Amino acid sequence: MKYILLAFVLFLLKLFYFRIADYYNIVDKPNHRSAHTVITLRGGGIIYWFTALVYFLQNGLDSSLFFAGITLVGVVSLWDDIQSLPNKVRILAHFTAISLVFYNLDLFVILPIWGVVIAYFVFIGIINAYNFMDGINGITGVYTLVVLGSLLYVNQYLHEFTAFDFIVYPMIASVVFLFFNFRKKAKCFAGDIGSISIAFWVIYLLLQLVLKTDSILWILFLAVYGTDTAGTIMHRLYLRENVFEAHRHHFYQILSNDYKIQHRIVAVGYGLTQVIVSILVIFLYNKLPDFVIFALILVPLFALYSLKFYLIKKIMPKGNKIPRLIEGGIYTDDRGHISFVNDFKFDTVERFYIIENSEENPVRAWQGHKIDHKYFYCLQGVVKVHYVKIDNWESPSKNLKVESTILKAMESNVFHIPEGYANAIQSLETGSKLISFSTLPLGRASEDDVRFDSNMWKIDE
Repeated sequence: MKYILLAFVLFLLKLFYFRIADYYNIVDKPNHRSAHTVITLRGGGIIYWFTALVYFLQNGLDSSLFFAGITLVGVVSLWDDIQSLPNKVRILAHFTAISLVFYNLDLFVILPIWGVVIAYFVFIGIINAYNFMDGINGITGVYTLVVLGSLLYVNQYLHEFTAFDFIVYPMIASVVFLFFNFRKKAKCFAGDIGSISIAFWVIYLLLQLVLKTDSILWILFLAVYGTDTAGTIMHRLYLRENVFEAHRHHFYQILSNDYKIQHRIVAVGYGLTQVIVSILVIFLYNKLPDFVIFALILVPLFALYSLKFYLIKKIMPKGNKIPRLIEGGIYTDDRGHISFVNDFKFDTVERFYIIENSEENPVRAWQGHKIDHKYFYCLQGVVKVHYVKIDNWESPSKNLKVESTILKAMESNVFHIPEGYANAIQSLETGSKLISFSTLPLGRASEDDVRFDSNMWKIDE
């Protein structure tokens, strides 16, 4: 009965937060340019902090350090959801919160100094990996239910390492959260406060289990997320990209963004894969050495992850990192004209805009995109598209080479500018109109759009 009551209370608190978030504009509201038709709330994962508060009120001092830690990361994460914070502020909060966990569980006494250093690296990494993986509807809630369900089974049937409610409460929170998030058009997103808060809770539980059993095998309850995160970091390092900048290289992003697989299907796929992994871990525990179990789990997972590169190669032609002209044509007969660009594919396009510069300000400059691809097509008149390859997003050189191409309505061509460039649009004729296609969903546009001063790079008039 108390669990039903908890779910009801969390549901009401969720609705209350909706009102607060709407009042303070912590939402993405639809407008005439939107791809969605309902308000999408940011920071909906605050339900995990509400759940921690309820647990703290019921258990008092026994959970005080845990509550202090989750409150610290929760406050900083909510602040970051509202207004972006520097990386060093977030990492400092994570470090401090993890320190509270280590102190509470006596890790500073149990482990040598080098062990403590490794533990900081691993568990701060887990927090950020959980956050990196929160990118599509349903994935955080579904995956969290699987992880917590695995921990609950171990707690009930193998080794009792924590209070029953300490696992069940966040599971109930996940179910309530999924009620609003596991939809084609989500009512809310977890935000940093959701993904990081539940990651902190999972870390606390994992550490309790590791200390109880004197085995790190249970870290494999996060093997699917870990494989995707580690593989993606290595991929980005190979590409010489800044791993702290936004990107679209996670396996789930390729599946959902590029192959247009429904978000909920991808989320369930990740959850089911982790279910299989967790069953294997539980079944093989104490039957084989830990390092053998790690190999049996991780080698197939990385092999599965490697399929991503085949999928990328299949949809991304050579030269996609270089701006290119996709040529079309115009067919004319006695009935009129038909403009076409048969080699332009719409399978990655999420939205479009029509741009018409004013006669007084014929140049629109400069707009950069770290992860979005842009396709431009001239609808009317003549437009000159200028572009520069950004060398450093924080402090780009003012001496970057500006290149240009001219698009004419009478020629019917599409110009593709891939991620990593800034562009400027110049109308060469009064009344010129340009249509701009974007590959990034509107919900992620704010993390990608980078504006530079209009005089940052000189263009030929």
